[in-house]
Amino acid sequence: AAAITTTETASSNAAERQLNGLMLLRRVNLPITAHIVDQLPTSGTELRGLLNAHGHVLVRGKSNDPEKALVSLMTDGAELMGYDYGTRKRNPLPNSFSLEVTPWPANEVILPHNELSHFLEFPQCISFTTRKPAPHCGLTTIYDCHKACDHLAQLDPLLLRRAEQENIVLWRYFVLASGNPRYRSWKELPYDLSSDLAEAVVFLKASGYLCEAAEVSEGGEVISAIRMGIVRPLVYSYQGKQCLHSVSVGVAPYWYRGMWPDSTPPLTTRWESGEDIALADLLTLERAYFAGRICTGPSQANDILMLDNVRTAHGRLPFAGPRTVGLLMAGAMRFVPPNSDRAQEPTPNGGPACSPHEWTVECAV
Repeated sequence: AAAITTTETASSNAAERQLNGLMLLRRVNLPITAHIVDQLPTSGTELRGLLNAHGHVLVRGKSNDPEKALVSLMTDGAELMGYDYGTRKRNPLPNSFSLEVTPWPANEVILPHNELSHFLEFPQCISFTTRKPAPHCGLTTIYDCHKACDHLAQLDPLLLRRAEQENIVLWRYFVLASGNPRYRSWKELPYDLSSDLAEAVVFLKASGYLCEAAEVSEGGEVISAIRMGIVRPLVYSYQGKQCLHSVSVGVAPYWYRGMWPDSTPPLTTRWESGEDIALADLLTLERAYFAGRICTGPSQANDILMLDNVRTAHGRLPFAGPRTVGLLMAGAMRFVPPNSDRAQEPTPNGGPACSPHEWTVECAV
């Protein structure tokens, strides 16, 4: 079929997003497949063992909020990661180490994504603590990145082959002024950037990002901006398995255009060649992820959901009523490209660590 660009299909996006939302809502009460325990792990070693085995663990049934113990488990004495690089500013919950979760509207389906993987460093371990579940839905959904890759092989082998051999670039726009509901200020990044656009671009390029001066359109107004990009794999190797990176699904341009049809999407992805990812391919990637869904059942008060953020993506279903969920992040990681010396280091059996096209993941420290 001919490639369909996101621009050409903007008028049909609202209906498509509504259909996706209904499909997900119908799947809330599927049989539970999550690994559920009734007590927090007793050590960081036990937590890592559970995450290595399952990619997630859900602690359900505790009546109190053991946040200090949770922080200790996740960090092993190191510091928590902040949200300085996030798409929108997150404030801490009252009297808590936890950050508020996504501020996107309650009626939106939040598509699968790996937290902060559009920056150089991203957390390996994240947790969501449900302080107050929404009275109607609002489930934090989770997805197995390895199973999603297997499903993509069945749905579209040619798309998987391209994903294995060609990278994508995630582009993000920043403006100077703070408080913009769509675009963060480049001054809010933790780099002490100059207010001068040209100087900020030079610094970000030196830090490892693709970067250029740009403009965004917001309600008919043109605003000077920085366009910052980072090369990412769609398929990578982790714990000996191929995983499908959710970065293109979570920031699908049709999702943003459906919400803000008169504005430049703050985040978007393209093939490294510069070609748009066809809408048909984006929807195929979504289907692969939805097929890799791990079902937890409806949210309950005091649920603590811990994820290996490299192996397990997450999203959120729409909800009505008050909902309070706290986010913690720890363990900085980074992608290693296939042409890196580290990616070519021999394994115990003497072979290379990955194939010539295969990205891997390593600790950033």
